[in-house]
Amino acid sequence: MYKQGVMAMLALALGACVNDGMDGMDGAAGPGGPRGDQGDEGDPGDPGPPGAQLAPPAVYTLSNAPGDNQVAAYLRASNGNLSRRGRFSTGGEGLGSGLGSQGAIVFDAATQRFFAANTGDGSISMLSLDAGGNLKELSTVPSGGLQPVSVTVHGDLVYVANRGDASATPVNPNISGFKISGGDLVPIAGSTRALSAATDRTPDLGT
Repeated sequence: MYKQGVMAMLALALGACVNDGMDGMDGAAGPGGPRGDQGDEGDPGDPGPPGAQLAPPAVYTLSNAPGDNQVAAYLRASNGNLSRRGRFSTGGEGLGSGLGSQGAIVFDAATQRFFAANTGDGSISMLSLDAGGNLKELSTVPSGGLQPVSVTVHGDLVYVANRGDASATPVNPNISGFKISGGDLVPIAGSTRALSAATDRTPDLGT
């Protein structure tokens, strides 16, 4: 009888040992492994579109003629000689007299476009230049003042200096800004500002 009781107690004790206890806490993370080898170089991408074909070397000047204002183009040979290429209308009107400004026509090499002041009708023009050296009017818009004489361009921004009415008092010169949107010149709202000297007759934005 005693033996049977001991055996029963031993069986219970062994049965209790079969059940798992609670899991212990995770140990600290081990150190990182060595860096893997560099992967193979990828395939080259597709070639980009060809850049714009540049026009031949040439000299361009603004006629500022009364009526139809024009850009006169002269091809420049390797020895420096000039030959007439043609005349291209800006779409605006000139004044027929000196402007006292070297910035009446400017060129943006990045876009291959010219920007010209049409002093006679108070407008500015944007013209494209093709690979053959020909100009084409893209946009002609009011300059935001009277008698524009100087234009400057930076990226997609164009500013023009208007000298105002030289026969009036005050003259009221100003500057006005435009944004290039595709083939259009779009006035920038609120960009027109009077120059500090209301009597300045020769405003110039420079180049």
